[in-house]
Amino acid sequence: MKNKNDYSDESQNLRQKAEQRLKIKSAKIKTPNNEAETLKLLHELQVHQIELEMQNEELRIAKEKAVLAEEKYIELYDFAPCGYISLSPQCEITGINFSASAMLGKERSKLLKNRFNQLIASESKYVFELFFNKVFSGNEKQSCEIIITDDQNKQVFVFIEGVISPDGESCFLTLTDITERKKAELQLQASNLLIEESENKFQQLVQNIDECFWLRNDHSMIYVSPGFEKIWGLPCQALYESPNIFTEKIHPEDKQSVLEILHSDKFKHSGVFDYNYRIIRDDGETRWINARSFPIKDNNGEIFRRAGIAIDITDKFQKHMELIKAKEHAEESDRLKSAFLANMSHEIRTPMNGILGFADLLKNPELNGEEQQEYIEIIQKSGIRMLNIINDIVDISKIEAGLMKVNLGESNINKQIEYIYNFFRNEAEAKGMMLTFHNSLPTEESIIFTDREKVFAILTNLIKNAIKFSNKGTIEFGYHKNADFLKFYVTDEGIGIPKDRQEAIFERFIQGDIANTRAVEGVGLGLAITKSYVEMLGGQIWVESEEKIGSTFYFTLPCKSKEENKNTSSDFTQNESSRAKKLKILIVEDDVTSAQLNSIYVNSFAQKIICVRSGQDAVEACLNNPDIDLILMDIEMPVMDGYQAASKIREFNKHVIIIAATAFAIAGAKDTAIGAGCNDYIAKPINRKSLSALIEKYFTK
Repeated sequence: MKNKNDYSDESQNLRQKAEQRLKIKSAKIKTPNNEAETLKLLHELQVHQIELEMQNEELRIAKEKAVLAEEKYIELYDFAPCGYISLSPQCEITGINFSASAMLGKERSKLLKNRFNQLIASESKYVFELFFNKVFSGNEKQSCEIIITDDQNKQVFVFIEGVISPDGESCFLTLTDITERKKAELQLQASNLLIEESENKFQQLVQNIDECFWLRNDHSMIYVSPGFEKIWGLPCQALYESPNIFTEKIHPEDKQSVLEILHSDKFKHSGVFDYNYRIIRDDGETRWINARSFPIKDNNGEIFRRAGIAIDITDKFQKHMELIKAKEHAEESDRLKSAFLANMSHEIRTPMNGILGFADLLKNPELNGEEQQEYIEIIQKSGIRMLNIINDIVDISKIEAGLMKVNLGESNINKQIEYIYNFFRNEAEAKGMMLTFHNSLPTEESIIFTDREKVFAILTNLIKNAIKFSNKGTIEFGYHKNADFLKFYVTDEGIGIPKDRQEAIFERFIQGDIANTRAVEGVGLGLAITKSYVEMLGGQIWVESEEKIGSTFYFTLPCKSKEENKNTSSDFTQNESSRAKKLKILIVEDDVTSAQLNSIYVNSFAQKIICVRSGQDAVEACLNNPDIDLILMDIEMPVMDGYQAASKIREFNKHVIIIAATAFAIAGAKDTAIGAGCNDYIAKPINRKSLSALIEKYFTK
């Protein structure tokens, strides 16, 4: 700003110029003739002088104001919050304020006469070019958004407005830094994308889970997930229209307890709910659900909304109940097994007592022949009784392990019935009872496709029980044909079975649960085995009984009749008197007693018997005696077992008949024996008739 001394110097210069002009003018003016004219002229000059001074003062004041206004404009221009730039038609910067230079990141002096478009980021150059051309091609204000980069490659987002100058030789740009706004917009876009992504994930979640989520206030439902439709079987819209569906569908037996919780002061205060109850769907299905809710509070701590989740726990509840039943069943089974073991101990010790006791009595040399035969008969019966117990235990173990196989083939039911009748008739008559049977089909139509041995075991178990639990009357058994199956029956007039035990008797070990006052032998596995056999053959078994009147056991078997195979014999007995040639027999047995017994069994077929005690000795015996006809091979032996010995023998003797004998009556033993080179298999204890039948099979002419 200019001071007063500057203005005084200008006044003096102006006065000097005025005096020079006055002299020139005075020379042209006529000199006054008298004093009066001179005074008048002097007065005018003085007045004019005063006017000039007044005008000069006004001009000075006006100039001061103009200078002050200019200074204020320059300050406003330079320090305005917006950037101002003037550009030539060549895009050169001809004017720029401090805000614009700060926005561009350079000093003003370094920006003047530089091209503005060189400061623009490459992605914005095309936008600015269109904007710049529009500004110079018209009188309307134009605008655009561009990105400017400084020397540090920092990006600045700028909003530009531009207009051409009145003379058309330049344009004026207004620049506004919108970087923060752009960052906010980008953050908002990112937030919106995250929100949209979260919403999509939430929708995918609720669409694919079975749980029901809900949000509500005191009067209406705000949101409910599609899980509601899966659990309640109703559209979600139904709940929006009637929020009371939640309580209306509660099972009548559970509704009162649920409503008591919902109306309690504790729930109103806490808003927390967690309860298992049942609902009844419109289709009549009952479902168990777990419903939970929690409060949503405002800034004052008041509950204004509630959120919750409902889960269908029907399967979980049913599994829980099944576990409880399984636990109870396991505890019951454990109790029955304990009773069974106690009973089995008794059942084993009883025949063992008979065997050992009467065997000891046989040592008495004073016994006569009749007494010896009586004691021997008792020992034999006790041995058979103990063998039956062991067989039952082995069979039930096979069944439980899934190792029991079904061997299907043709079987003549009539002949089986007749054989079983002949087998048990004397035993029934010894107790004063009559045993009868009934075959409903002629012999030629009585052949069915089934497992003959299991049918025999089923009928044998049922008839043995009928004799065991009866003391009088008649026992009848037989069958009738009904459509595609045979219906077998065994009827007795025994003690009968209580109604509450008619299903339990088919369970394993159930004999041990019967009161000890029942003076009958057995470990309680017979009917369990029988039931398993019937079901394995595709049939069913049941009982009809009244206490003190008697019982009738029924079972069914599929009936697939075939013509009797003429080449197949269905007889159950082998004629021990069938003649076989005299044989050279090798008995391989490490147990002396068993070897002695086997020698007695085969003596009627033998010309010569050789006994060895190991598999290795058996191989050497065969090498030394190539004319051996039959080998009775024990399996479990030290050094070399029976399987290995049979395999070695087959290397040099393909024709000798080898019968494997083992006490391990497990599934697959026969296949293993045959695979090792044996011709056949027999289980210990060896039955004399069965062994004779095998020998007859291979050597009868």
